[in-house]
Amino acid sequence: MSSRRATTARTSSAVKTTLRDFSKQRFSKQFYPSSSIEYAQVSLDPDKLRILLVDLDPNHCRKLSSHLEDMRLVVDTCSDPGSAMCRLRRRGEQYELVIVNVSNSTKSWGRIIQDLRIAASQSLCQYPPFFLCVSTFRQSHQMRLELEEKGARVAYER
Repeated sequence: MSSRRATTARTSSAVKTTLRDFSKQRFSKQFYPSSSIEYAQVSLDPDKLRILLVDLDPNHCRKLSSHLEDMRLVVDTCSDPGSAMCRLRRRGEQYELVIVNVSNSTKSWGRIIQDLRIAASQSLCQYPPFFLCVSTFRQSHQMRLELEEKGARVAYER
């Protein structure tokens, strides 16, 4: 290998390492979802956690919000994604978690999650909320991947 090629290879490796270290410092927790969740659990007081529950099924919504309130969490409910977007855009409201029931397969949930994330970013809150999609039945792998690509975690309820 010529000396110029060796120097270029070393420089390229050093730049990659520097960029990787810089990006971890600069874009810390909010761009690394698994570590972000751990960070939120450690730093937030459970009495002040605010959750937005988006659920088209009123019975399921009532049951899930009841369970969450039993754990001393503050839960706001919305029966449709449009009203959830309005709540997320409000300047004074900060939600740490948005739970979306994706059991209704007639909706395009990937697009809805993306719109909800955009609405949350428009509120100019310090930290954007985490998104959790729940379903009463197993979703297809394609749908799970689409939701996870949009930044949401997916869970199946038993």
